[in-house]
Amino acid sequence: MKRAPICLLLFLLSVLHARSASAQEVDEWQPAGDTMFGDAPGAARDGYTWWASSEFLVWWTKDGPAPLPLVTTAPAGSPAPIPGALDQPDTTVVLGGKQDVHPAQLGGRFTLGGWLAPESGVGVEANLLFLSKSTVSTTVTDIG
Repeated sequence: MKRAPICLLLFLLSVLHARSASAQEVDEWQPAGDTMFGDAPGAARDGYTWWASSEFLVWWTKDGPAPLPLVTTAPAGSPAPIPGALDQPDTTVVLGGKQDVHPAQLGGRFTLGGWLAPESGVGVEANLLFLSKSTVSTTVTDIG
């Protein structure tokens, strides 16, 4: 909630800045593979082009709520009529009843693409996104 006013201010400033910018005039549309890109990496002599990119990601996911108690316990010999019931004073929540905090996950994104026919503007692009596995676990044991 503390970030909301700052985010709103940045959003409004970006909208005002975008409204003040003017578009550039374009004489005519030029298909990909034009001669001005002939010496660029990925440009073949016949005008076909390709592109590739990679990104390193640090990804945060929203914490997982488990607001309800899933497992409860009570001490041995509890005087309660139903030991471990939620409304008993000697009941302890073992699992659940709190937020599961997920750590940051590392990953990557790779993109590879190319023009099939530069004259027509038809191309293909493929993306691969992966993240490291994030597991939140709790172990409960019984001594008796």
